[in-house]
Amino acid sequence: MSNVLLDSKQAEYTWGGHKYPRVTSILACLNKPALVPAAVKATALHIQSLVDAGSDIDWIDVKREYRRGWDRKAADGTAVHLAIDAAINGHELDVELTPTQEAIMRQFYRWQRGSAPEYLATEVAVFSDTHDYAGTADMIARVGDRTLLIDTKTGLDLWPVMGLQLAAYGRAEFMVHSGQQQSIPELDGWAVLHLRPDSFALREVRPAMRDIAWAGFLAARAAHTWMEGDGKATNLVFDAPSLPTETFIPEEAA
Repeated sequence: MSNVLLDSKQAEYTWGGHKYPRVTSILACLNKPALVPAAVKATALHIQSLVDAGSDIDWIDVKREYRRGWDRKAADGTAVHLAIDAAINGHELDVELTPTQEAIMRQFYRWQRGSAPEYLATEVAVFSDTHDYAGTADMIARVGDRTLLIDTKTGLDLWPVMGLQLAAYGRAEFMVHSGQQQSIPELDGWAVLHLRPDSFALREVRPAMRDIAWAGFLAARAAHTWMEGDGKATNLVFDAPSLPTETFIPEEAA
């Protein structure tokens, strides 16, 4: 992503002097109802482990455990993305992988050996001027006789919202590759490469769902525009409260 700048909060890309909201920041405005039950489950399991071990329970620390678990999973994803990019491009990897991350990478190599992809671009920034957004596609590759935009996921499950993310990348208008603005290769599909420590699967967005996913992303884009603009302040949405022209005072209070 040479010459493409990502701000410190990782919410915007800058290219050609223009700031583009990040796809993942746009999708963050959507409700994710599965997160609360997941947090409750993680907290309950942590409490049970402390009880089983006969440990004292620090309730303030307990409340942080679900977030620590999510941070560990995010760290796995980040490290695997770096390792995949290094493996594809022959770069030195300057981080040491954990056993879990190494196991996930073995699954990537299994997929790579079986599918023999031809990589056209990796970790490439894609942009839309029409809809004003940008994001990073993990790879664009020829797999068999088809060109796919592929996003790598390492979590336990796949979620429908990931289809919206792929739709945004797949319907972007240009990419910046090797520091140059270029056309995105014509794509035959968008897919998730789902890597787990003991399995891999390439799962493509169903063709019949592509337009629906795209419409879903555009709805999220509109919601994000509202939330970051006029929707930020009540006084921008509603006019000033009207004041009565006459003040009524009950006789008994006069």
